[in-house]
Order: sequence, then structure tokens, then C-alpha cells
Amino acid sequence: MGDRGPQGEIGGKVLELGLAPPKERPKPPAGWVPDSVARVTWERIINSVPVDHFRTADLPLLEKYCICEQIYYQALEKLSEDLTITTAKGYELPDTFLTIMNKQIMLQTQLATKLRLTPNSRITNHQAGHGKERVPKNSERQRLMFGGRNLE
Repeated sequence: MGDRGPQGEIGGKVLELGLAPPKERPKPPAGWVPDSVARVTWERIINSVPVDHFRTADLPLLEKYCICEQIYYQALEKLSEDLTITTAKGYELPDTFLTIMNKQIMLQTQLATKLRLTPNSRITNHQAGHGKERVPKNSERQRLMFGGRNLE
């Protein structure tokens, strides 16, 4: 029993929550074809960041990111040249594969931020030099609010 409740233990060992950084670079999931887009993307990302960048809990998200990349390129291969399809009634609609590609881009953007792959997700305000500046109490802007009344 810990100070704040029971410890997560099984057989005397503390449970691994996936928060510890791995000791070596993670391998791609088993079953991925060696030359597939997903595997190449995995290796490109894993080799471009420090070993301790990803936690064990991040690896399923990275796997989904790589699968999104593969789906994107599969849709790109099947995309029509004019980016539209014509229905049986003669209506022109955006190509289904274009819609798939756009969805993959949206998913990858979200996953990249969660995985700290984008520059804005890796840097803090302090590192960027954006410290919080306090506006002086008697500033010009304060008089603009509440109809110019002094609320002190």
C-alpha cells in the first residue's frame, strides 16, 4: 500500500504503464511488408528522433500514423486525373479517393501533434521566448473596456 492508495503490482513487480522511454529504437509491428509505405514511414520517423522521444504508450499512435500514410498513397494511385467522378444520373462529384486522401491528412495532422512530430508541439512558450508579459494596470487598453469606466 502506497501513501496514496494501493500500488499497481502483480507478483511483486510494479506495472509498466508505457510511460518509460524504451532503451532502444522500437521495431516496426510484425507482419508489415518490408518495402511498404507504412514500414518505410515508421523507420524514417523512428530514425529521425532521439531514442527516448517515444514512450511505449506512443507506439500504437505511431502505427496508426504510418497506416494513414499508406492509405493516403494507395488512394493517390487510384485517384482520377480530373479529380471528379460522374454519377449514373450525370452529376459530377469529388472523387472518392480525394475524400479519403483529405481524411488521412486530417488524421495524420492530429496524430503528428500527439506524437510531438510537429515543431509547435515540441517547443514550449518559454523556449520560443514568449514569456507571459503582464499588462500594466493603468494601460491604455484598460480604459477601452467597460465603456471607459475606471473599475479600480
